[in-house]
Amino acid sequence: MITVRLMRPMVTTAEDALRTGAESLTLNPRARRRREELVGLEATLERLRPIVTQVIGMTRAVYDRYDASLVDEPTVRAIAEQLRRAAHDVRRVVRRTNPDPANPPTESIPALTSPLAVGAPSSGHWIVVGSLLEDLRRIHETLAAE
Repeated sequence: MITVRLMRPMVTTAEDALRTGAESLTLNPRARRRREELVGLEATLERLRPIVTQVIGMTRAVYDRYDASLVDEPTVRAIAEQLRRAAHDVRRVVRRTNPDPANPPTESIPALTSPLAVGAPSSGHWIVVGSLLEDLRRIHETLAAE
């Protein structure tokens, strides 16, 4: 919970850095290329903002409703795999917007290609499973929108 609570201040810090960058480019006559980079970074931040909200919600749901038998739920394992795939797709979005010349990205296809479809949870964990599935659906929609 401590780590996830730090995500909102990280977003705020990124916003402040982008604002500072935009201000420093205001009077710079050779800033055209940097302005384009800044616009790309701002778009990436806006695209990732809803994912931050979903991750915070998912963490809160697991924290509030955790039970040792939750790991035995097959749907929870499937959700964990989908989250690994979503993390891959987030890295793709960030690399595409802000490529590192020292470490060029390999073009890969999205790993989170379709929403996870599951039946009813096999245990009494339907509240946390349902919450996680809904947040995962929202993450998928955010990453799929290109």
